[in-house]
Amino acid sequence: MLLLSDFDFLTKDEVYTGRESDFWGFVAEQWAYERMRPIHGMGIPHLYGFFEVKLPHGEPCIAMVLEFIEHLDPRLDVKDVCGGEEAALEVIGTRLLLVLHAVNSCEIYLRDTAVQNIIVPKERPTALVFVDFADCETPKGKRTPKRHQTNGRVYFLLTSFGFAVPWLRNKLKGNEAWRAMFDIPFDNWDMANKVLFLDFGYD
Repeated sequence: MLLLSDFDFLTKDEVYTGRESDFWGFVAEQWAYERMRPIHGMGIPHLYGFFEVKLPHGEPCIAMVLEFIEHLDPRLDVKDVCGGEEAALEVIGTRLLLVLHAVNSCEIYLRDTAVQNIIVPKERPTALVFVDFADCETPKGKRTPKRHQTNGRVYFLLTSFGFAVPWLRNKLKGNEAWRAMFDIPFDNWDMANKVLFLDFGYD
């Protein structure tokens, strides 16, 4: 598979005319997909590679080719498709936590987990797929992200899908395995409760 470093023209300022932040976001995305290769197809699309193409006016550029996943009709409510709010909340909430845990295990921590960056597959609406890894970080960077920060992102995603139930709090409070998976101290729930919920106004 070709990598961004294989394309010599990308180092020529006179050729690359886009915003510099867009370019480095693309570099970060390639780096993230490479680190996550063991979990491609499990909540992360398969990456088929990078290909050199030319725009109509002749400028060379690269295309990142990902697995095609047909999206659920946006006019449909995912809660209805999944059998009602309670059933949908359990399976979607669990899916979000598990996929993000898998991503974190590759030492990738997402900063942009907006619902627009999630594909709801038409064939399996509960098998949510994350895309867009241009804004991510690693624990080896200047800041050291913690896995428990993922819980806040899951909470916001659930509310973006229209769920208003405090499912995440109950899931984490009642299950030591879930807390351990996201670096939440099993013997200090009061601290975790404050960090994860009270400080952010999660009710």
